[in-house]
Amino acid sequence: ARMELKIDRQLTKIDSHWMGLVLEYVGFGGTGVAILKGHEAVTEALDEHEVILQNMMSNRYMGFFEERIITWKTKLSTVHTTIDDWVEVQRQWCSLEAIFIGSEDIRAQLPEDAARFDEVDALFRAQMTDASTTPNPLDACTRQGRAEAFAKALVLLEECNRSLNDYLETKRRKFPRFYFVAAADLIDVLSRGKH
Repeated sequence: ARMELKIDRQLTKIDSHWMGLVLEYVGFGGTGVAILKGHEAVTEALDEHEVILQNMMSNRYMGFFEERIITWKTKLSTVHTTIDDWVEVQRQWCSLEAIFIGSEDIRAQLPEDAARFDEVDALFRAQMTDASTTPNPLDACTRQGRAEAFAKALVLLEECNRSLNDYLETKRRKFPRFYFVAAADLIDVLSRGKH
């Protein structure tokens, strides 16, 4: 009975901890998009609680609580996958937004990737508009379609990055001095037509 009480208290503690977690958002430049400000508390809670739940699964007294434990493991696994993809999509979107939205030269040179990025941009903006009204990470990360949306955006962004890097490499081969210029600066130079 003491061991079952301990498991019950741990599950209650996990539940109350996740109900108290809050995601914060901040505007990104002049884009009108509120992006995720920090997620460290969520990551720490995931790491801690996934270990606790794994230990519960190997506890011979967990029988009565098995369904609750499995439910929590499933939720936290979804949050983990979603937050990882979300942070990576956000990072890439923030670095590529000015390039694909703000540079007519890049849009003209890479029309397929510009269209691909436009799809990501629309998807990301829609997800962030919805997410920014959902401060609880459990609710935000388990929202229907969110994990799939970020997974799709990640694939498209990787294609955009690959094409952009190939394009910059052709410019560097043509003008070897560009090898000494950072990618962001090179894009700025190319978009202003100073090559």
